[in-house]
Amino acid sequence: MTSMRQIVLVTALVLGAPLPAAYAHEAMGPVVTATFAADGRLWRALTRKDWLEVDYSTDLGVTFSVPVRVNAKRQRIRAVPEDRPEIAVDAQNRVFVTWAADARQPWTRYIAWSGDSGRTFSAPVPVSDAADRAVQNQTVVQAVGDGTARVFWMDARNQRADGAPVGSLLFATFNPDNWATPRSVQIHDAMCECCRLAVARAADGGSAVLSRLVIDGRIRDVGIVSVAPDGTAAARRVTNDGWEINACPEHGPALAIAPGGRYHMAWFTLGTQRQGVYYAHTDDGGRTMSVPIAVGDRSQLAGHASVGVVGTTVAIAWQEYDGVRTSIHAMLSRDNGDSWEGPREIAGTKTEADYPFVLSNGRALYLSWDSADSGYRLFPLAGADRP
Repeated sequence: MTSMRQIVLVTALVLGAPLPAAYAHEAMGPVVTATFAADGRLWRALTRKDWLEVDYSTDLGVTFSVPVRVNAKRQRIRAVPEDRPEIAVDAQNRVFVTWAADARQPWTRYIAWSGDSGRTFSAPVPVSDAADRAVQNQTVVQAVGDGTARVFWMDARNQRADGAPVGSLLFATFNPDNWATPRSVQIHDAMCECCRLAVARAADGGSAVLSRLVIDGRIRDVGIVSVAPDGTAAARRVTNDGWEINACPEHGPALAIAPGGRYHMAWFTLGTQRQGVYYAHTDDGGRTMSVPIAVGDRSQLAGHASVGVVGTTVAIAWQEYDGVRTSIHAMLSRDNGDSWEGPREIAGTKTEADYPFVLSNGRALYLSWDSADSGYRLFPLAGADRP
């Protein structure tokens, strides 16, 4: 069954039209965020209307633990596929979760953490020091490994009085005192406020944030914001698609960094230079890029790609839609993205479904996906362990 929101999104992508504001933040179908911990456990963040819950699996998604509620008090949880709760787990099994919920103003971002392997969670704390007066979008959380986390988000505290879309600021916060006194740091300006962020650990211990930039006030192409461990940052445009659109694409990029430092990227564009989903990599932080290659079938509305890497094996997954059925596809590279095997269909549904995500447990690559008819599933992609 296709929702009205899917029809609107498909129409907007085909025509390059602006998305109606009413649809930009309307919940659609299942939204499950998953990640692997160092010990092999698969953790999930789940939205249950007024509750955010966390559970885990020790058998690669065959069974899951009893879910634990993160928020002790009811909140109207906000979650859509492009702007979802996030979860990160460090090597000591400290669990960090972020999500959006109604407060003094809607879409306020919260963080909570667990120091006892997800059995209990701290009280939710707003991530922003302007949480009561400026909307926050597209929060991502990254466990640093020293008991702290980095949180990045789009911040609308520079929004024009007439509400015209001029882009958001990229902000970050770190938790030296467990957010007892949150301090927001501006990292970059002119960001596409409705396109999800992708974050990965850089070789210097800092963070690489892949996002859609607003360039010259009218072009929405992709760039890397490199954030050093001390919080200093520099942005670099990495695609030159020339996508001129004064609206919300709702189509953020994907990023994975290989052990040798190669950045693997996937993104969607409807620019003058190329249209559809593309993949490219860089060995020098975006100064030079490989020639982008097309991914998926544009006539089937290929979109919402995810990328993952383990060793020199890279996987890309994406969704396609033929007007009736959503299908999930993937393709593999065995040589660090230099060449690719042909794509294959992994799963499909005629019901509502989440976007696909490639996950790595350090040894193998998996596809994480949730649909209304079949529920949550974890598919082996490459080098997969078996439960």
